[in-house]
Amino acid sequence: MAVGDLRENRRMRKVLGFLSGLLLLVSGFFHSYSGLPPLSDALAADGVSAEIHLSVIIGWVFGSVAMLAFGVMMLVWALRVHRGESPSTAPAGAISVAYLCFGAVVFHVTDHDPRYLLFIITALLVGATVNWRRLMPTKAV
Repeated sequence: MAVGDLRENRRMRKVLGFLSGLLLLVSGFFHSYSGLPPLSDALAADGVSAEIHLSVIIGWVFGSVAMLAFGVMMLVWALRVHRGESPSTAPAGAISVAYLCFGAVVFHVTDHDPRYLLFIITALLVGATVNWRRLMPTKAV
């Protein structure tokens, strides 16, 4: 692979890494601040017990924190690529697989609710970020 191709690969991985990190951060933020109040109100309106209400809220907040942590991980990964390092792709690969599996299952069980496509799109973006070199066709010599 030529030096220019390596620079192009590094640049694309860096850009996709920053984009996927920002997407994860933004979705984690909105998951918590936009999704939590309506969820809490719906649970209260349905007369759910206080213990179950609290348990659901704790799980929801944990999901938001995980999304934010995944976003930070991807931003740090992209920063390391920007600095010329070759960071491990294992954490990002795990994020991608987890998001893809979760998104596919939830999309299916909700009768294809399009809101859950965001998990699949995020999984594909993170996966493309760490596998950019493999996705690009090689040039014939």
